Amino acid sequence: MEPSYVLGENTAAAMLRNIASRPLSLGHLVAIAQKVIGSFQQRGILKNGDELHSEEGALPLIAAARILSSVAEIESRNESTTHPREHLCRLQLLAACAFGMVGNFVSARAVINDLMSTWRPSTEAEWLAISILDPSFLGRALAEASLSEPVRSFLEFLTSFLVSGNGANLSELIEPYEAILAKLRVPGEIAVLRSARLALAQLHSLSLTAACRTLTNKLPLSFGDNLVADRKFTLLPPQNSILLKQNFLSAIGNCLMTLPTSSGKTLIAEFLMISALHSKPGICVYVAPYVALGQQVYNAIRRHAPSNHDIYACFGGYRVDGGPNFGGGQSIIVATPERFDALIRNTNICAHLRVVVFDEAHLIENGTRGARLEGLIARLRMRQTGGADFQILCLSAVLADTTSISTWLGVAPALTISNSWRPTARRVAIWTQDGYLSWVFGNDPFRPSARQGTDIIGRKTLPWPSQMYATDKYPQIKSQQGALFSNCAYLAHYVSRDIGAPVLIVCATRNATRGVASAIAEALPAMPEQSSEQDEIVDAIVRKAPYLKPMIAMIRKGAAYHNASLPLEVRRAIENAASKKRLAFVCSTTTLAEGVDLPFRTVIMHDWLLGFDAEQKPIAPLLFRNIAGRCGRAGQFVEGDTIIYDNVLGNLKYTHPSVRYSSMASILADPSAVRSAFANDNAPADDKRRLDNVLASQFLAAVPEHPDDASLDNTFVRHLFAAASGNAVESKRMVSRARADILDASNGLPLAVAASPIRLTDFGRAANSTGLSPETCRLILRFLTAPRTDLVDVSVAADLLIALSSASEQNNRSLRAIGLERSTRFFVKSGDIKLLIERWVDHVPIQEIFLLTSGAQKSKAAVKPRQWVSGESASEFVEGQFDQF
Repeated sequence: MEPSYVLGENTAAAMLRNIASRPLSLGHLVAIAQKVIGSFQQRGILKNGDELHSEEGALPLIAAARILSSVAEIESRNESTTHPREHLCRLQLLAACAFGMVGNFVSARAVINDLMSTWRPSTEAEWLAISILDPSFLGRALAEASLSEPVRSFLEFLTSFLVSGNGANLSELIEPYEAILAKLRVPGEIAVLRSARLALAQLHSLSLTAACRTLTNKLPLSFGDNLVADRKFTLLPPQNSILLKQNFLSAIGNCLMTLPTSSGKTLIAEFLMISALHSKPGICVYVAPYVALGQQVYNAIRRHAPSNHDIYACFGGYRVDGGPNFGGGQSIIVATPERFDALIRNTNICAHLRVVVFDEAHLIENGTRGARLEGLIARLRMRQTGGADFQILCLSAVLADTTSISTWLGVAPALTISNSWRPTARRVAIWTQDGYLSWVFGNDPFRPSARQGTDIIGRKTLPWPSQMYATDKYPQIKSQQGALFSNCAYLAHYVSRDIGAPVLIVCATRNATRGVASAIAEALPAMPEQSSEQDEIVDAIVRKAPYLKPMIAMIRKGAAYHNASLPLEVRRAIENAASKKRLAFVCSTTTLAEGVDLPFRTVIMHDWLLGFDAEQKPIAPLLFRNIAGRCGRAGQFVEGDTIIYDNVLGNLKYTHPSVRYSSMASILADPSAVRSAFANDNAPADDKRRLDNVLASQFLAAVPEHPDDASLDNTFVRHLFAAASGNAVESKRMVSRARADILDASNGLPLAVAASPIRLTDFGRAANSTGLSPETCRLILRFLTAPRTDLVDVSVAADLLIALSSASEQNNRSLRAIGLERSTRFFVKSGDIKLLIERWVDHVPIQEIFLLTSGAQKSKAAVKPRQWVSGESASEFVEGQFDQF
């Protein structure tokens, strides 16, 4: 039989979502939670509080915290409740205590922040509990004139300890606290403060500044000071274990770290980089796969790093404060893989490297970008094998099997760090066409032992407003698009009202982000007051993109969409507004939904299939877990829900009614071991060509990096993940093709000569500096050496763009069709290219250049392109053309 707290947690979660559950009253649930908390209130447990830092040891208290938090929210929604407001506040305060008792201060903070938004403590006992559970309120508590001298002295001493990390052992905190507790006479306050006593012990154990003092020989003191200035007072239990108990900063060698979303991986990486630079000047690099994630990490490091550290951003077209300093200082670079690769090829950065962090390391299995990442890490591993003294730290929140990657990285068993501790509960539901919204157990720790992850906890009736039918035919998909968007909008409104906002709706296409956002906004009234963040978005649209004027009405209602078609300034403004919870709904493509830490309470998966036509297939379990991790941000919420919308449109292999539920359920499965992108035997021929070209480019870069290696191809093979994970034969074949490719002189100049060891030619050195494949570099060379009558720069650039349209690095299908002179509906024709480049060089706004295309000039669409550009009229057709443009 399952413990009563498991039943209570499952029941409370179901009741909060208005789904059928076991017939337990709210009073019974509170009693279960109070019994658990009472069993952990004894003074003797204070010195053994570390036992509660593991998820397994803390399960009863985690259940109690979740139960009380859910009951408080249920009661607050119940307009007919007879309980006074103070009763609900006491439930929330006790829930925060339960989170604090296990050291989960980020969830305690989320509860306290919600509580303090509508309530003000009236007694010094309440201020005392609030200050322990969320130390950011210490200043407000000390400003209270009604505090007695013992309470004020205690809070001042606690503040000094948390800010300085000095001058307190556990008894110095507990003894004056118990003296205050002994004088209380109100039973409710005594119960709360007895629970807060264990939270106080956890506060002492997990103090961030105390940890920095312990590591004082490895870290500059200003690092801890900056963290406190950023309102970080405690480590999370996994961080505390890794940094202090596992002595992570003293470890030598590479490391693989897998912690759940919001469990503190990025801060641990900051500790490692700052520590490495404290012991020896040099350069640390944080490699982030997406620009939005890179921006977030860059901002955090800027806040935390000591003032004598130089911090640089190298991602996309964005660069801050010039280039990195290779002159012996202390520098941290946040870069995308492509920009880091360019730095390695064109500078001597590797001579100064101390630590390289790869975030979202599981992405090595993702197509050509994953292949490039694998090649980049392989080259760094080759340098390490050759004696280079730097560490590689790979991070992931979703890896299920770490063995193969650990083996590849040469990670010692003690440096494969995994921890299941998670700060927030994550729930998963599916909204099916039959009108049921069903929650499943997923991988929640309170899943009963006899249940599977795909088993249903409970469900409620929620009919689709518009019925649809499964199809993969474009005309039928197009005719149902309005129903698709309106159904999803209906779901978004429901979850916002009954589960929680803000809501992130993840879409596979840019058109879907716009369509769903528009459908959501239609049912929203304008907000009575506009925030400065909303005004910032509107201002960016007016100045930079008048064609986005229809979005202004959405913004005024608290909705927006986010995709790569938006100008960078608009995207950044939307991200800023989302970070401040100024938008209730954001519809985005997956790049905002992977890795970026924004405060969304709920995520809706509008598209569970990715790809196009026959290649369309269910989203991979790894990617689904990463996207699901965007809900329930630690410190903002105590739980988050991901809801899969039963989108019936797409490849019938998966959307046919007979297989659709099982196809959707497949994305909930435990992820399989990560596979190298190079090891994909089922890849289409064009994808294999692209992978071959990526590998050839990476092998080309390895040649000057290892000028004395007479068997470089064998060395390169040994360091590939594809070979380390069981695909050595195919890896050797691919590298042999890459070697032959760069030596080939039949299609122009060779990039290398087969001396022993292999040597780059002048052409090879020039090609290597670009990062492009040998195939593309030869294409450029042929173009540049061909006779030309028109030597005007713009003409040359236009012809080169057409010539490069079929290059493997070029992923735009429309440009490829132009280069191949295929007939398309795309506005841009080959004859337009020269004029478009001229106007771009002259800094003409992109929307005005769009109007110069042949298609825009000749368009017979009901809404003329100029009307759309000016923001006068909306047009899905013209907007789709602009997406391609």
